[in-house]
Amino acid sequence: MTKREIELEIKLIKDQLTLAQQYKEDFRKHLGIVGYDEFINERLERLKYLLDLIKKF
Repeated sequence: MTKREIELEIKLIKDQLTLAQQYKEDFRKHLGIVGYDEFINERLERLKYLLDLIKKF
C-alpha cells in the first residue's frame, strides 16, 4: 500500500466509526448488539494496524 492509500483508509475508518457512533441504534438494529460490537472492534483493530504502518513511512 502507498502512503496515500493508507491515509485514505484511515479517513474512511474514522468516518465509519463516527457514523456508527452517531447512528448507534440503527447500526445495532441491523447488525445486532454483538454484530455492532464486532464491527467496532474490527474497525479499531484495522485503524491501529494502519496507524502503526503509516509511522514507517
